[in-house]
Amino acid sequence: MLGGRQFPQRHRRCAVQISVSIQVLISGAPIITGLLVNGTLIGPGGQTAVPRPTILGTGTFGTTVTVRDNNVVLATVAVLPDGSWSLTPTQLLTLGAHRLTAFATDAGLPSADSLPFDFTVTLAVSTGRDCGFGIPIGKLALVLLGLFAPPRRNW
Repeated sequence: MLGGRQFPQRHRRCAVQISVSIQVLISGAPIITGLLVNGTLIGPGGQTAVPRPTILGTGTFGTTVTVRDNNVVLATVAVLPDGSWSLTPTQLLTLGAHRLTAFATDAGLPSADSLPFDFTVTLAVSTGRDCGFGIPIGKLALVLLGLFAPPRRNW
């Protein structure tokens, strides 16, 4: 009975089709914040002569972060309760340009990729400081390899 009016039996049943879509969202993408080399933080676009820099970042506690270098997985690490994570690659990074990206995994579901973090591994980084022999520190490695002739001194 609807509004005081009765309908024949054939109109009392109606089929309702309900479609439910569930989208599972996990935490946001992790962030690569920098490289730690001998106590110095290196930002995006920087360079290092250390082929195994410590990679630093932030993420959501309870997730694991997988870091890739030029689309090759370097390592996976758990995010700490304070939201930070860090890892040092087990293999040496090659000389040249590197592009790090990271993604988080929570209950087997991956997040989107992080923004890329670009840096360069070089043979030596010039700091402009003198190492005591009249040779800038950045060129000292080249001197040791015989690829750079230091200035001659008249003693």
